[in-house]
Amino acid sequence: MTSGQDRGDDDFRDRGLLDKASAGHLWEASLRSQPRRARLKAGLAYFLRGERPEPVPALREPVEDVGAIGICCSGGGIRSAAYNLGALQALQREDRLHRADYLAAVSGGSYIAAAYCMVAKTWQDDDPGSKGRDSNPELIEREAPFAPGSPEEQYLRNRSSYMARDGSAKLYLFLRLLLGLLINLLFLALPLVALTILAGVVFYMPLYDGKGLDAPAWAWVIPAIVFGAGVIVAAASVLRRAPNDAYRRASEVWCSRLLVGGVLAAVVTLVLPVLADADLHKLVGGSDTTLPKVTGGTGVAGLIAGIVACLHELRATPKRAAAELGRTRGWLARQTPRVRRAVVHSAAAVAGPLLLLTIAVAALAFAISHSDEAGWLLGLAAGLLAAFFVLYVVADLTSWSLHPFYKRRLCTAFALKRVRPDDDERTRHRAVLSQEAEQGIAVERDFDDLVPLSKTALRKWPTLIVCAAANVSDSGATPPGRRVTSFTFSAHTIGGPLVGALKTTDFEDAFDGGRRARDLTLPAAVAMSGAAISPSSGKTGSRSLTFLMALANMRLGVWVPNPRWVAGSNAHEQRRYKRPRPWYLLLELLGRNRLDARYLYVTDGGHYENLGLVELLRRGCKSIYCFDASGGHTFSALGDAVALARSELGVEIDIDPRQLVSEGEPLRAEANAIRARFTYPGGEEGVLVYARNVVSSSAPWDVRAHQLEDPRFPNDSTMDQLYTDQKFESYRALGERAGTRAIELMDEAGVDQWAELAAA
Repeated sequence: MTSGQDRGDDDFRDRGLLDKASAGHLWEASLRSQPRRARLKAGLAYFLRGERPEPVPALREPVEDVGAIGICCSGGGIRSAAYNLGALQALQREDRLHRADYLAAVSGGSYIAAAYCMVAKTWQDDDPGSKGRDSNPELIEREAPFAPGSPEEQYLRNRSSYMARDGSAKLYLFLRLLLGLLINLLFLALPLVALTILAGVVFYMPLYDGKGLDAPAWAWVIPAIVFGAGVIVAAASVLRRAPNDAYRRASEVWCSRLLVGGVLAAVVTLVLPVLADADLHKLVGGSDTTLPKVTGGTGVAGLIAGIVACLHELRATPKRAAAELGRTRGWLARQTPRVRRAVVHSAAAVAGPLLLLTIAVAALAFAISHSDEAGWLLGLAAGLLAAFFVLYVVADLTSWSLHPFYKRRLCTAFALKRVRPDDDERTRHRAVLSQEAEQGIAVERDFDDLVPLSKTALRKWPTLIVCAAANVSDSGATPPGRRVTSFTFSAHTIGGPLVGALKTTDFEDAFDGGRRARDLTLPAAVAMSGAAISPSSGKTGSRSLTFLMALANMRLGVWVPNPRWVAGSNAHEQRRYKRPRPWYLLLELLGRNRLDARYLYVTDGGHYENLGLVELLRRGCKSIYCFDASGGHTFSALGDAVALARSELGVEIDIDPRQLVSEGEPLRAEANAIRARFTYPGGEEGVLVYARNVVSSSAPWDVRAHQLEDPRFPNDSTMDQLYTDQKFESYRALGERAGTRAIELMDEAGVDQWAELAAA
């Protein structure tokens, strides 16, 4: 293992999981290579018996080369970015950052870790085209990236409210959410309205006598037959022992399918006509009926309730969220937190389907009220289906999500380079001060030419690991309650232990030249690592919110090509599937995230593990700095990382964080960092220094003064992304003091340890 000072692209030894798992584990690739007859047989087995290949077990081998020294920065939005800025500055000052082999970062921690990497990336003299595109090497040699007082540090301070700098930016964010909601509704409403109109012309119009819509006898028969068949299958499977396992599987699958089918048939043949009949009385007879108002009003109320629930999931209480949405003081606000949560989540679960039912009712009532214009209605339905087909073919599912907006806002603050004014076209003609000419200036990188992931392997710099999470809904693929697995981006590999890892260059080559390549840049990976607001959120999400969050376009997650599919597909398939079709919006609405799909739904790394610690252990690091700015007064992030390390890697971490507990008034902790030991399955031991964003007696005086002024500090909500300079500096100073103490603790573990690890 070469040291972090000498490591570059040429000396990296690829140890991607895909090569290790290719023999017998790439089910998607091997299935595609089989004859069509075999694929049809597999599809028939799933249809008849619900059989799918067993999920691939996660591997414990390193995803990349084994390292000695690792640093990890937790998630936590701009709070974590500011805290970890100070911590990395302390490590850099003592030459510990350059010695590290890996720098793993999650969400907010990846903001600043990636910013360090992008500023450290300098142009090469042997590549004339890179001049001005990256940082000036002379300036970086003179002063390290993000050193205190550096141009990029000041640049970031001035843009710590990057998400919405002013009123116009906040208005645009609201309009973006609204427009995405309308597009999602359009995508669902076009085929729904078209099919409902067709059903109205073919089935329901003969039942309309000009006064009302009477349901015939068969309207009861069809649901009864389907539901009764499900009951019979269930009874037969209980009363009679199955002759074989295939029969048992088929009984279980078809019992559920028939019972659900009976309910859906009742909705179509009974509920829909009743609601449409009530709407027809208003359209034709002019009477004022309340039933349509109830269905539509409940849909809207459910939508609002769903937003309240989403805010609750982001650490806002239902009472506070309700107050923010109109300052309501109704029945809900007077209930206990548990009752409020249950009511709001229940409303959110039914809001989306009820809204779609309202659209279908209105479409059916409209079709029957124009019963004498059947030809025109059929033409309208055909036009709606044609419009849906055009939308399906040309639309890019990612483009109307919040991901492009989020990535662009992050770039305005963190995608930087340090240059002289003459090096950059945008600043070439400005008046230059002597200080700017000597020290350089920080400017935003060209958004159309962002750093590719494969170009982030720098000499004298740790390998950056951007930690995200791939959501998984396959039963048996992940432990109950997790529904997520690790998915990381680095200069060498993309993927994880369960989904497979692929060389980053191979991943980029598969989509080279297409617009899809923009989703494989370093800022894109950082935006995915911070995609906390997503319909599927791994172990932290609520299934009751999935449909509504996707419908409301609260989607920061991205559908990323499955490494297994990229490895097993041919050039024709790569060209054909340069982007996920809008079909994946339906999967997002339903929370269906399968391991064998062409695309994986990748979201915030905190949905898997919020410290990045497990990824360093997965790469065999023996000496680890862990900086936790995840917030809160509990150690849930640390506890989750310790449990994952034991269950997935067999690594035992012996740690007692009681010295980091904040107590008293104002809150004070005994220490801001502690040292612990961990042991790999083979008996090899390592040292972990764990630092946390707590205020201790050693904290700078101005930080303690800020805590007295703002009692929420140092645990400001992650929802708060609009920082003042005082708040930003308080977190930075807190991180710098913690980084200094972490170095002392690591040195106390053994004076000769660094030399020994660097030479290993």
